[in-house]
Amino acid sequence: IRNWATFGLGDLTEVNIPELRAALIDRLNDNIPEVRGEALLGLARRKDERVIQPIIRELEGKFEGIWALEAAAILANPILYPYLLTLREHLPENIGKNSLESLNAAIDACKPSNL
Repeated sequence: IRNWATFGLGDLTEVNIPELRAALIDRLNDNIPEVRGEALLGLARRKDERVIQPIIRELEGKFEGIWALEAAAILANPILYPYLLTLREHLPENIGKNSLESLNAAIDACKPSNL
């Protein structure tokens, strides 16, 4: 239920008020990867830079889905670029085509303009 509720807050509304962002922030430490992922996406869509460190945490942790990659691509912040490159170097062998495409899209979006 938390997954769908977080998806609803993050994706099904364009509302961007402090209370909604606070609810998404609260979901960033959930023990269910899908809930954390939906919160990452909702905050990235709202360009809330408090999501940068949680994205980094997900990129450095066990690969559990493409939410962090999609959030990084949406945010398009160059701070995330080196973490995405490191992930690409240490990809799990069983990563799917969609995950690889999402990773490459995130790398392109976050690439610093001077590179």
